[in-house]
Amino acid sequence: MHKLFLDIETLPASEDDHKKLRMLFDKKHEEFEQEKFDEFLQKTNFDGAFGRILCIGYAVDDESPQNFYNENNEKETLRQFWDLVNALSISPRNQQYPDYGLLFVGHNVMDFDLRLYINAQLCLA
Repeated sequence: MHKLFLDIETLPASEDDHKKLRMLFDKKHEEFEQEKFDEFLQKTNFDGAFGRILCIGYAVDDESPQNFYNENNEKETLRQFWDLVNALSISPRNQQYPDYGLLFVGHNVMDFDLRLYINAQLCLA
């Protein structure tokens, strides 16, 4: 079984999304305050719908760490990571309890990194 150590680094929403985010912000707040809106924008880097993936750092087993980074092309970064996952995976022996021979390792990897990856894939598809 391969171990895939990973960490996804994110950026807040792009300026293209600020208008949509302003509408969401206004629905939650009675009056507009620029400082609070700026904080709201900064937190979008934790949001799979608006945050952007800057890079994905990874290491396989005991190999040296590497990363996927494609300036201004998040979709390509996601594709490269998925290609790596596919290359490391094996066909499951038991369809009822599939084991793909790949263990994801990282801090909060199930609740943040992989969830953000899936959300980004859905948004960019």
